[in-house]
Amino acid sequence: MILLSSFSSGNENSEVDRAMVVDTWNLEAFDYSGSTSGNFEIVDLSSDYSGEARNIDAALSFNEDNTFNFEGSYDVVLEPKE
Repeated sequence: MILLSSFSSGNENSEVDRAMVVDTWNLEAFDYSGSTSGNFEIVDLSSDYSGEARNIDAALSFNEDNTFNFEGSYDVVLEPKE
């Protein structure tokens, strides 16, 4: 999951805030958590997991037009939650 926030047009400082974000940011860490469920034949399966990114070579660029680009790669190591 990537958490992003939006800029409200009602905020007087939105231009100042936007200028602080517009740039290319190198990804240094990325944590995952979640759950999955499914059914295989007659068996219900579910699992909670957590994980982290490794071998990170990626960047996220925020643009003036309120778009963003992600480039690069990383490996994800997932482990079941107990």
